[in-house]
Amino acid sequence: MLENEAQRLPTDLWTLFDTRSRILLSIVCLVAFLAFWWLGRVFSIPYNYGYDASLLAQPHRAADLLVTAAVFLALLLFASLLTSSVRPEAGLFAACIGLAALSTRGGPMCCTLQGHTAPHIFLDLALELAALSLLLLIAATVLRLIGRRIARRESAAASDDLTHKFAAAAVQIFLTVLCLLILAQSDAKAQVLCAVFIASWVGAAAAHTLFPLRTSLCFWTGPLVAGLLGYLVAYASARGDPSLIPIGITNHPLARPLPLDYASLGPAGALLGYWMSGKWHVARQLEQHSPAAAQPRSRK
Repeated sequence: MLENEAQRLPTDLWTLFDTRSRILLSIVCLVAFLAFWWLGRVFSIPYNYGYDASLLAQPHRAADLLVTAAVFLALLLFASLLTSSVRPEAGLFAACIGLAALSTRGGPMCCTLQGHTAPHIFLDLALELAALSLLLLIAATVLRLIGRRIARRESAAASDDLTHKFAAAAVQIFLTVLCLLILAQSDAKAQVLCAVFIASWVGAAAAHTLFPLRTSLCFWTGPLVAGLLGYLVAYASARGDPSLIPIGITNHPLARPLPLDYASLGPAGALLGYWMSGKWHVARQLEQHSPAAAQPRSRK
């Protein structure tokens, strides 16, 4: 049983699965990214290319949200059908990578803040992230319903202790916030995307190392909570001094990534850290139960 689990879980970035699985997952992620890029081009998301990547800031924000949700769920089903043998969450990982295309088509946070004079812009960003978080939770529910293998995994995960789930989520959120405070030193698009991905990866890997749960939900939701906290803190601060908003400046690292950044590369990085930590756990168990480890060392 342990040997089968060791073959199914990743060890590091370049040995996630066997070669065939790596190629398959990479192709599906590329297709998802291109599909969302095409979606953004056809529906003008963002309306001004390279400027504003906030969905609620678009002229047709309700329609853009619905189209984004529909394409995300469609790609989730497509990716899950092709990658269900790789990992149960591989479809969600690919769909989140695809969602990052909409963010890369837009500009940094300063482009979203410019032109606003009231601090409620941060509440709008929190609302957008909450809507995207709901979409991800719906996607996770869909995965549990469409896959027998996924359903078996989630039913087994129900035996995880509830206290450990909350503890793992708390560790994930704390480490994600801490890494973002260090890494998100500007709102440059490439920097915030890398910061969100790395912070989520570190948080999930460390949290799962401490609490080796069998469900991934409490790990990939950490970046979403971190983003909501960042926007609320930025809103409270901007109420006292809103002068920086019209010129597009925020002094809070957690408020520099956009909601699409948190909802795309956040869960993707956390899932990668969760997979890697799972492999490490299995490797340690195999080492502990190996015949060589069970034999006592002879004295010279």
